[in-house]
Amino acid sequence: MAFGYVTYKNFAPVNEIASNLTNSEGCGLRITAEGRVALCTTQSHIPYAILAVGADSITPGTYPSAPVAGSLEVIDQLGVAVQVRASSAGAIVAGDFIQIDASAANGSFLADNTPTATTYVWGMALTDCAASEQFIMRFAPYKA
Repeated sequence: MAFGYVTYKNFAPVNEIASNLTNSEGCGLRITAEGRVALCTTQSHIPYAILAVGADSITPGTYPSAPVAGSLEVIDQLGVAVQVRASSAGAIVAGDFIQIDASAANGSFLADNTPTATTYVWGMALTDCAASEQFIMRFAPYKA
């Protein structure tokens, strides 16, 4: 994953993961409980961060559980340009508003230039990409 200037320091420590986050780099995360993160699966989940380096739990197959020590990295810095994963729902064009693809249920993103009220826009696409590819997004979440 390619990221711009980022410190990888977040203010809310992640002590638990709700599922195996291995191979989920570039996907959206939400907080489900204090110190616990999970992949976003609906457009109404509150954006928390983008997964930079995924991890499994200390006891694989047991969730929620603590991630392997030092292996989980997230990007939660607002305004950063971050590489994210597009869903299989369609292509992304620079300038598109980006939301979670609820039909994919894996934290990947799709373009939605007419977001409905009470859903969250995660940011704006800075590059184009085909479906299921990666693109650069400015991480600037807001409620539509």
